[in-house]
Amino acid sequence: MFSIRNVLGVAFFAVTLILVLVNGLAMPISPRRFFSLPSWVRAQGSLTRERYTSGWGGLQLRILGGVFVAGVVWFALALFGFHTPMSVKVFSSSGIPGRMTLAISMIAVFVYGGTMLILPRWFVSLPTWLRGSLPPEIYTSRAGALAIRILGGAFVATVVWFAVSFFGVVR
Repeated sequence: MFSIRNVLGVAFFAVTLILVLVNGLAMPISPRRFFSLPSWVRAQGSLTRERYTSGWGGLQLRILGGVFVAGVVWFALALFGFHTPMSVKVFSSSGIPGRMTLAISMIAVFVYGGTMLILPRWFVSLPTWLRGSLPPEIYTSRAGALAIRILGGAFVATVVWFAVSFFGVVR
């Protein structure tokens, strides 16, 4: 029997995997085509069309796309039981490297969400590579600040829930 937690986890995982694969396939094929993807699909971050469509920047973008695709293939192979280097350590819930990576990621999301929840104006002043590519004008209204706080609260609640369920903080 599937719980809502399992269904949501698998759905989130599938969407993330598809987005990484789409970005990873678009990057090596054509950096220009990558930048023409819709903004909600494109994992652009601080990459700019001017710098990363030709020359050395274009090569860097193609290499990054190859790394994305290789990561998805490696993950899929390990997920379906094919032996890959480090697959046992990464997918073992009792392994130290897996737990350390998870703990570091959870701390980062907790700090990020806490900043959004407690200091939304400071969050908006962060550079775009850290806060996302939406313009700060969107968040200057009361509704925008409320949206930041709600999203930050969701981040913090997710980390707390995950810590309790995965690490067994409360039994």
